[in-house]
Amino acid sequence: MTHQPVLLNEVLEWLKPKRGDFVIDGTIDGGGHAGALLEKISPGGKLLGVDWDDELLAKCEARLGERPNVTLVHGNYADLPEILRKKKLSKADGLLLDLGFSSEQLAAGRGFSFTPFGEEPLLMTYAEDRRPVREILARL
Repeated sequence: MTHQPVLLNEVLEWLKPKRGDFVIDGTIDGGGHAGALLEKISPGGKLLGVDWDDELLAKCEARLGERPNVTLVHGNYADLPEILRKKKLSKADGLLLDLGFSSEQLAAGRGFSFTPFGEEPLLMTYAEDRRPVREILARL
């Protein structure tokens, strides 16, 4: 399954990215929005992509290829101030947060899907280092 970005034209219209801009995709997912943003900000622009999901981050890296103007970080957009400091990046010209979950995560076997109970683990996490929902529910 290939991720198709939702509302891509609307995102580009609102962010108005231009050549040389520094843009953050705080929920980069499979890189659909990021690819379009890169087209607008290149050459000379920079893109920081952040995501909690290692699998989707790896797919994004494969999709975008290795580029000197792209920095991908496994993390949470809530930690952007710290990420920017660590990566020595300045204030961004634009920020995209596509909140929710990806259609790819529904089919990933991580407890986000609508399959009958018991057919996949009840994890509901974006990162492997997070506590799965089944543990939280058992504790409650």
